[in-house]
Amino acid sequence: MKTYSENVACLALMIAKETGDYSQAALDFADLLVFNADVIQRYHEDACNDPSYDEEDRKRLHNIEKSLGDLIRDYHQPLGFIPGSGDPRGYPFYLSLPSGRSNSWGGEGWGVNHELHPEIE
Repeated sequence: MKTYSENVACLALMIAKETGDYSQAALDFADLLVFNADVIQRYHEDACNDPSYDEEDRKRLHNIEKSLGDLIRDYHQPLGFIPGSGDPRGYPFYLSLPSGRSNSWGGEGWGVNHELHPEIE
């Protein structure tokens, strides 16, 4: 299992290769994506394991995913957001890449790994 920093670095490299943006902004963007993958992952785990998970939680998750999708499209138009299945064993969400590359069995897109952010471990 990769560390948080390794996940960010690998994702930043993928974003840079796909978009041609090798700036610090790509690294910062990757950090934001991995952080949000962890947040979404927690919602997916709670939906499976927490009996108090309710409609409010579903709305919060939907709003997070919508905001993240808008942010991804605004950052680089060729990138797209694909929500995960909600299964905590899988990726919280995927990026659709211009090249069509995928790291998932189903070919959904580039799954963004989640690792607990060091500041909230």
